[in-house]
Amino acid sequence: MMRANRMLRTFLASALACTAASVFAAAIQNDATMNKTQTGSSTLNKDASSAIQSWPTTTRKTAQAMIEKYGQPDGVTDRMLVWNDKDPWLKVVVYRDAINQGAFMTHDSFLENTVNYKVPLDKVADLIRFDSALVIDETRGTLASSCDTEGCNYLALNLANDIATGKRDVASAKDFFKNTMTKSLSGKSSPEMEKLMFPTSGSSSSGSMDESRPVESNPSPSGAQPSQPTEPIRQGY
Repeated sequence: MMRANRMLRTFLASALACTAASVFAAAIQNDATMNKTQTGSSTLNKDASSAIQSWPTTTRKTAQAMIEKYGQPDGVTDRMLVWNDKDPWLKVVVYRDAINQGAFMTHDSFLENTVNYKVPLDKVADLIRFDSALVIDETRGTLASSCDTEGCNYLALNLANDIATGKRDVASAKDFFKNTMTKSLSGKSSPEMEKLMFPTSGSSSSGSMDESRPVESNPSPSGAQPSQPTEPIRQGY
């Protein structure tokens, strides 16, 4: 009988110890999870202006300009700022580190603008040949351009649409891009650098725009611009 009582006491003590250990482990796990969550949220909620203080001058100035234009970003990390659904863009991203695009016209890429746009599969290769800084996402039905200004991205996306809809070939689009960028550097404005010249609302866009706009496979060397239609949207974080 005494032996049975000792065994019972040993069993109960063991069970109690296991229960205490489990409760202690659960408490530690819960505390670690809360700390991790708080740390993650503090990163996401970090003030954008303070996050970009250590950025290189060029990207910091552009980031500050976007903050003034679009307000506080939806996402903030040490490497990028992200805005969602800022008309006409589906997504706007400013990266801390610029990437030099050694394309047909060398420029730094750190400002990315995305629109809802379904690129026809048979035009994907042409768009890549036109500008390697274009980002085509067939799954999500989006098209993005990365450059150093929004005006440059407007121009690249407008010309990408011209190629996708057969209104320009790659060579003429490159020529128009060069001519227009050169003019902008001398202070001359261009509507292609001020707004999207095609509709993008919804992911059903497939390169369609105003059919009245003429096809211009061989524009004049002066870079004369064809008649223009109307306007326009960029992706999630």
